[in-house]
Formats: sequence, structure tokens, C-alpha cells
Amino acid sequence: MGKITIAGCIDLVGLSIYLMEIIDYIEKSFLEDANLAKAEGMSAYLKNQFPFFGLQRNERWPHYRSAWHNYPIGNGQELTDVTLAAWGQPQREFHYFAIETVVKYKKYLEPGHLRLIEYCITHQSWWDTVDMFAGKISGIFFQLFPELISTGPDQWVGSSNIWLIRSALLNQLFFDEDNFDEYRLFRYINQHKSSKEFFISKAIGWALRQYSKRRPDRVEAFLDSTTLQPLSVKEASKYLT
Repeated sequence: MGKITIAGCIDLVGLSIYLMEIIDYIEKSFLEDANLAKAEGMSAYLKNQFPFFGLQRNERWPHYRSAWHNYPIGNGQELTDVTLAAWGQPQREFHYFAIETVVKYKKYLEPGHLRLIEYCITHQSWWDTVDMFAGKISGIFFQLFPELISTGPDQWVGSSNIWLIRSALLNQLFFDEDNFDEYRLFRYINQHKSSKEFFISKAIGWALRQYSKRRPDRVEAFLDSTTLQPLSVKEASKYLT
């Protein structure tokens, strides 16, 4: 793909008038239905790390559709620029908009978008957005470009960043059966099976639980032969008899 701009701090300075209009449009749209009471509760749910407009998931979708209709994205660079512009805004609804925009325009994903995915995982990070990039978006991306797994999840799992580690563990959640790599999943888990970090232990359990829907025998065998944290075992065993 062409240029991809990922800076440490993203704002609207230097962005095209087109991009400024998109961000301005979606912000005005969100403000029309903003709910202060809901916003406070939603922010508290995420430990007051992010401000909200107070729009719950079903309430956000009409705003997304309107923005996409009025400002359709036409290529991979525009997808990058819109995502970064939205990611640089403080309110969490902007970040959710960025995620759903990537999913909607997944046909424009190109190998260079690996940097975009990594950026969004490691900035404005909390489980709600990380898990969407880790599972849904990475699930699409690395099935399109499996040759990049070696420079994506295979590198993430050895990172000191808990969100990259979690993303590596959850990366195959929604892989098609033909693309799923059991050996890679078990290898990743073995690297972090002793971790007491909640978000890593939980991810291990979630990944195994999802795999148990397809191969309960393999997950049971893995649990019998591997010592995991209690939280991981609890989560992994939910669908096992």
C-alpha cells in the first residue's frame, strides 16, 4: 500500500479537509444523542479511563451508517487515516467507530495495515477495544495475510506489553477451521501459562474454551498435561463435560 502515517500522538492537524469533515460529522452526530447519565456509567465501567458520549452499542450504529453513507472510504490509505483520526479522539465511541469502520471496509486491508492494528492495540488500550482488534479484525487480517503471522502474533507473544500478548493468544478465536493452528495456540499458552496477570490468564482460558467447541478432546488432553492458572482452567472448562 502507499504511505501509512502512525505517530505517537494523533490529532487533526495536517489531516485533509475530507478527514476533518468525517470526524466533525461523526462528533456532531454523536452529540445529538449524547446522554450524560449513561456516559458516566459507561466511563465508570471502564474504570474512568475514557470519556463517553453515553451511546450504547445499538444507539451508535445509526451514527456509523450515516457517516459511512456520507463519507464512504475508497482505499486502504483512507481507511488508515480515518481510523487514526478517530483513534486520536478522547471519547470511546470514536474508537468503537474506528473498529467498525475497519470491519466494514475490510476489503481494503493490505499488508501494511499490520502497523495500524498494532498501533490501535497498544494505544488507548483496554480490553474492550483490544479484544475487537485481537479477535475480529486480526482474525480477518491474518487469514488474508498468513505470511504476516510471523511478524505479528509470533512477535506479540514475546512482548512485554500485556495487550499484545493477549492479542496473540486471542488472535485465532474466529479463524476458520482450515486455518486454525493448534500447535501455535498451545505454544503461545505455554509461554504464559504461569502468568498471574488477569488479562493474560483470562485470554488463555477464553482461547481454549473457544477451541473446545471444535475439539473438546484436544483441549481436555492439553488441560490434563499442562499446569495452568486456576482462572485459565475455569474458563477453558466451561463447555467440557
